[in-house]
Amino acid sequence: MDALFSFVFRFRAFLLFFALEIISISLIINNNRQQSAVFFNTSNYYAAQILKASNQFNDYFHLGDVNKSLAAENALLRKQFLQEKQRNFGANVRPVEDATIAGKYQVSLAKVINSTTKNTRNYVTIEKGTLDGILPDMGVISPNGVVGRVKSCTPHLSLVSSALNIDQPISAQIKSNKYVSYVLWDGKSPQFAKFKDVTKAIKVVVGDTIVTSGFNDFFPEGTMIGKVEKVVDDKSATFHDITVRLSTDFNSLSYVYVIGNKLKLELDTLTQQLDPQKEKEKDKEKEEKDRKEKIEKEKKNKEKKEKEKLKEIEKEKEKSKPKDSTILKNNP
Repeated sequence: MDALFSFVFRFRAFLLFFALEIISISLIINNNRQQSAVFFNTSNYYAAQILKASNQFNDYFHLGDVNKSLAAENALLRKQFLQEKQRNFGANVRPVEDATIAGKYQVSLAKVINSTTKNTRNYVTIEKGTLDGILPDMGVISPNGVVGRVKSCTPHLSLVSSALNIDQPISAQIKSNKYVSYVLWDGKSPQFAKFKDVTKAIKVVVGDTIVTSGFNDFFPEGTMIGKVEKVVDDKSATFHDITVRLSTDFNSLSYVYVIGNKLKLELDTLTQQLDPQKEKEKDKEKEEKDRKEKIEKEKKNKEKKEKEKLKEIEKEKEKSKPKDSTILKNNP
């Protein structure tokens, strides 16, 4: 308290001047319309600028929440779009009325926490796992196109084998003529991949759009993959050499959509029905292989016994030789 009194006493002249100045300005503003208008206009302008800067500052630190909200809304819209597309999958085809078929795909939003692009088999890690309904073999797409396929899951995280994988072909088609083949990354640039096994009878031009074919249970038909960047025709080759510029930028992934096929269980059941026949064929092959191995083994054992028998005969001959020579020496 003594320090405060000392400060006021020390600067009493300045503080008195400052107080009288404020009173004078206040009297001028309150008793003169022109000065009052100028003051309020100026103060409102600077107050608005301060509020604007404050709002921009707050908006900047809430961009993450805004992005997440927009991504969630996009996921909902994409789900509705897929349902509508499945419901009316052709202009000349009767619309699908079954709710299960119409709602074939479920869409889940997931945040990307890691992505690699410099390996021959690249992966994307997403912040959702089995507790969120994510399972292996689900498709993963971005707002721009195909990302990859879920490889493995933990309760809270999932590892996605991305399209930048030299061992992961993606069933694809040319959007304009519906020609089906597959896209495979060549292990070089993360921006490009190859559209493989397209015969020269099929016309392909730069700018053609490549989309998923729907001939799998990972990606909905028509999902963007990329556009044809270059077509090279080697006279000695049977197929076009087609380079596709991928629509997904794997270096800037933020949010992705995990696509679950609700009919996958039925597809797996149908596939498993073919397994018994395959198992029988495998068993026959195994039996034939075991039989051949058994014959070969018996043959080797027989040869081994014969060799051992010959060795024994040779040893007996060797033992008998010294005795004969001794007898000859004793009886010249």
